[in-house]
This record gives sequence, C-alpha cells and structure tokens, in this order.
Amino acid sequence: MLPAMLPPGPARQWLEARRAGVRPWGSFLDQRRFGVPRNFGELCQRLSHNAEHFQSNYLFVFLGLILYCLVTSPLLLVALGVFFGACYVVRLRAQQAPLVLLGEHWGALGG
Repeated sequence: MLPAMLPPGPARQWLEARRAGVRPWGSFLDQRRFGVPRNFGELCQRLSHNAEHFQSNYLFVFLGLILYCLVTSPLLLVALGVFFGACYVVRLRAQQAPLVLLGEHWGALGG
C-alpha cells in the first residue's frame, strides 16, 4: 500500500501511526448514530469528540478526496506542476541574489 511506496523516515512513520489509529469504518459510517444536535453546545461537543475519535479516518477520507481530484482533473495536475515549477525558479533566483518584492528585499530566510 502507500507506506510501502514511501522511503523510511518520519513521513512513513507518521503515516503508519495514522493507519494504525483508523477506527472501524462501520462505526465511522453508522447512520444510526447520526442525529440533529439539541443546541450549539452539543454540536461543538460532538464535533470535538468526532474529530478526536475518528482523526485517522477523516485523514484517509481527505487523502482519498485529494487523490480523486487529481485523477479526475488533469488540468489541476498541470496547475500544480506550474506552481511548484515557479516556486523552484523563485528559490533558485533567491539563492543567486536577494529578491525584491514590492520594494522589500527578501533574503534566503525571508524579509
């Protein structure tokens, strides 16, 4: 799976820890437990509990949605490529000489 594709290091360890923390998908998607909160306080309490209890599940849903967006929208891949390419060019130029942006000089560590 995905962790096997990553080289050993902190990112792989973090992802493996998240994967180990995934709660059963049946309880995550159990519609019988859904309901309208009685007030704003209960809503906040539920959101806090769910975010903490199902943190890894939400992370994998989020990663799945990102992957879906990238696969179904080739133009998004092009835009990301242009963005990261521009960041790389700016980084190279900043190493050669300080950047001047809106009259401010930006060195290697920022302005």
